[in-house]
Amino acid sequence: MKTKQKILAFLISSSCVFTACYQETLKIEESPFLFENEVHSIDIKPNDERFDISQYIDSVVYVKLELTDESIIGNIEKVLVFENCIYVMDGQTSSLFMFDMEGNYLSKICKIGNGPGEYTRLDFFNIDVEKRHIVLTDLMSYWNIRYDMNGNYLSRKKIPVNTEGFAPLAKEQYISFSNFRNNKRFFEQEYNLVYLDSLMQIQKAYFPYNSSVLYDPFVQFSIIPCGPFYTYSNELYFHYKMKNEIYRVSPEGVSLKYKFNIDNNNFDYSRINKKNNLMEYVNDGKYWTIYNVCETHDILFLSFSENTYPKAFMCYYSKLSGKSINSSAFTLSKFNFSGIPIASSNEWFICELSVDNLLDYKNFVDKVNNSFQEQGYKGERDLFLEHPALIERKRLADKLTLDDNSVLMFYKLKSF
Repeated sequence: MKTKQKILAFLISSSCVFTACYQETLKIEESPFLFENEVHSIDIKPNDERFDISQYIDSVVYVKLELTDESIIGNIEKVLVFENCIYVMDGQTSSLFMFDMEGNYLSKICKIGNGPGEYTRLDFFNIDVEKRHIVLTDLMSYWNIRYDMNGNYLSRKKIPVNTEGFAPLAKEQYISFSNFRNNKRFFEQEYNLVYLDSLMQIQKAYFPYNSSVLYDPFVQFSIIPCGPFYTYSNELYFHYKMKNEIYRVSPEGVSLKYKFNIDNNNFDYSRINKKNNLMEYVNDGKYWTIYNVCETHDILFLSFSENTYPKAFMCYYSKLSGKSINSSAFTLSKFNFSGIPIASSNEWFICELSVDNLLDYKNFVDKVNNSFQEQGYKGERDLFLEHPALIERKRLADKLTLDDNSVLMFYKLKSF
């Protein structure tokens, strides 16, 4: 009996100690922002007219992702190019596929489970350029897992804060985006951007908020599926949707790089700490916010939309001239330009072309060609396509079946 009492007393005391530790919160001041040599302030007036981008297209290359028994892709959520290898994250199968620059399948990481080197679900991935590690994030179990470039398991660490975006930095650091999640059990003052060291200890923090303002009623700020971080020239960037700003993220800290003013009607960021009518404003207010962002050496791309207007706009901004072109409907000659980038590499933007889209395109072109033949036209087939990229797209589509993987389109724009 005494033994049982001792065990019970130990469990109770251990529980109390754990609870006390668990309830401790970190008090941390907002870190200073770093100075950027050049901050681009960009005014955008949305253009709702169709815009033919043909004159701006320099080159187009199509990369068909090889289909094998090991490389069946369900849903592409992120693409990254590193050291002549294309990394494709498939959210449907929680797999990371590797292809060469011609689209030939190389290998993959797909390790569903609960043991070391395994994950429950693949939410984010990135490359630690300094260590040359593949870094995966599982938000079901909150593991951050490292593999070598051949996909061999190296280590894993628990993420200590609620997050909706996560990425590695140099000097064995990480950065987390909270997206206004409830982190009161970790912080006295909550922050949307948090730096973590190699031991997952909090080092720096940016963008304070109070999550209690977002409850009763519940207010949710959405983000793009793969988090708000993107990589350009092996550097990490953060695009803050609710501020229409882009920041460079370095091991030393965060610095403002781009600031957008869209139709003089950005989101009123001061409202996030005001409970009254916040939910109504977030859901029904009229304001413009940026979504997808990526950039090449000379050009920055972003998509944006108004909260109550269900139409996406695309914009290309020249870093050299300061000029921008935008439209809700870009065309390539007579056809819709399906060129919303999901990644970039050097001077190339990268977008996904689905097989369904390509086969519909093929069938349309064949239908027009057959109509020409019936009318006695004896000229060169597909001549009406005009742009070389459209002719090459038709040749590619002729070889596809519904079972094939998506195609990646690499395109480069001229200076403007």
